[in-house]
Amino acid sequence: MDVDAVQQLQSGDEPDREDNEEGGVMADGSQSDGGMQDDSDDGGMLDEDQDQDDEMDDSEGDDGSDSDSDGHDDGYEENGNPVVPITSVDVPDGCLGVNDIEARFPLGTNEATKELALGIIGRTIIDPRQVTTLIRQHQGAEPDIAPKLRQKGSNCRGDRPCSLVHLAIDNKSDYTVETIHAEADEGAIRPVALPKWPSDELEEGILTALIDGGADLNTDLDRPLRGAIQRGRKTVFDLLMERDDIDLRGATAMELPDPRRQPPS
Repeated sequence: MDVDAVQQLQSGDEPDREDNEEGGVMADGSQSDGGMQDDSDDGGMLDEDQDQDDEMDDSEGDDGSDSDSDGHDDGYEENGNPVVPITSVDVPDGCLGVNDIEARFPLGTNEATKELALGIIGRTIIDPRQVTTLIRQHQGAEPDIAPKLRQKGSNCRGDRPCSLVHLAIDNKSDYTVETIHAEADEGAIRPVALPKWPSDELEEGILTALIDGGADLNTDLDRPLRGAIQRGRKTVFDLLMERDDIDLRGATAMELPDPRRQPPS
């Protein structure tokens, strides 16, 4: 406080407001520079609000709604659908049989699509017209669906998606060439031995119905043409080569497979 202010106090007069605002001792004894107090410094209200915001940010996802740690966040249904085969299959060592697997479908897959896919995997479709009917009906089947296969009762996600055209091609290599796979427990990938169609004519009719219904022959998931070569299916190869929309470009379009074991003598 300056001399003029002291003299004013001694005379009973109040000091000038301007002098007081320039700085001095506050009523509580604290030093002031005459300006307004900043509530945003350490310990102020702003920091408390910020701390609360940080806590809210840290707690987001604790309920699992925004987390992808539940193991089934890949866009597919959590529950698998068991496959009912038309006939039993001699399962080679190291393979899973059709009775040992289940199919997972993308979220929102309708019942007609599941019926079509499971009928192809289990070979329970007995007439190509069944395929056409399922595709053309109201809320019909999607011929481009790509289910994932896993061991029945497993909590794993399943191997990579597999198109219906790929699944519909019989394996005539006695499973010396692995073409269909399912994920087993602890992430192990096992080859699958599917049953075969009762006749080559039925197989060709099923494939034709799928393709005419809109199935993609050039999907990046698996090239049906390559699948026909892998499984020794010349009639299927010829059927695919007759299609005007078949894409022969790419290094793997007609790649030869690596056998998992020597074929039986």
